[in-house]
Amino acid sequence: MYHYVPFAEIEKNKWNGTVHYSPNGNIYGYYWYLKAILKEWDAIVEDDYETVFPIITRPLLKEEYWSIPELGPYSVNFLSPQRLDAIFSQAIAYQAASLYPINREIPSEYFQNQQKTYTKQAYQIIETKSTYQQLKEKFSPSAIALIDRDNKDHFKIMSGLKPEEIVKYGDIPNHYKNGLMRVMYNAMHRGIGFSSAIKNKTTNQIESISFFAVSNNRVEEIYEFNINLEARIILLDLLLRNNEGKPHKIVLKDSPNIGKELGFAKDYHRYVQVKKSSLTGLKRVLGIQH
Repeated sequence: MYHYVPFAEIEKNKWNGTVHYSPNGNIYGYYWYLKAILKEWDAIVEDDYETVFPIITRPLLKEEYWSIPELGPYSVNFLSPQRLDAIFSQAIAYQAASLYPINREIPSEYFQNQQKTYTKQAYQIIETKSTYQQLKEKFSPSAIALIDRDNKDHFKIMSGLKPEEIVKYGDIPNHYKNGLMRVMYNAMHRGIGFSSAIKNKTTNQIESISFFAVSNNRVEEIYEFNINLEARIILLDLLLRNNEGKPHKIVLKDSPNIGKELGFAKDYHRYVQVKKSSLTGLKRVLGIQH
């Protein structure tokens, strides 16, 4: 049975357990991550936290959508189209944001009763089950030449940057910057967050920087800033070397030409959101009043 739970009554440990054990779990659904970005949210919960569905209770800014590109529902049960309809029918009366980020692991056709829209934000996936050499065989000739040549030494690889240093790069509004830093510190505290950066020794400038979080068999790129394709290639090549053969996926923020250079351009996807207008339309059909 589904029931509404206000933020103050959400049981944090049970919530996190559902996200952790859900086949479609991701870092964006954990209590600490949502608290860092949204501060508060409500939920639809099935029975004793078999399923959890975060409800966004206020309009979101563009940057907040970038921080949470996908959400739930998360469930230890099979998420059939019928189950999804039941969850959405409960959430309609409380959802305040104009768009709701849909979980990428749930087939889009399962949301047949909701109006969907594809976002401008995109992501690319690298499967790391292959060896590094197998992955490298897909690189473009120019990427291989860059990685193999000696003069790449004018780049310096850096790691362990503090969140305050990372968010200096890019035109980030303060409200987005503060949320990102909270996420980064939380991830680092849990031992699942790390940063990488590439500095140009000649100019002494950082030309590519990323923050990653490891969760639910994924390495998720939480933030990326890049002004040099060669620096981005070197940064991601190091990431592939360090993760070869591991049973997870690397999910990257989209950046121009990188998929073509590293041979995963076919694994390019856009996030999907449900429009609030369809939620209110479904509300009318079901006769649910706010």
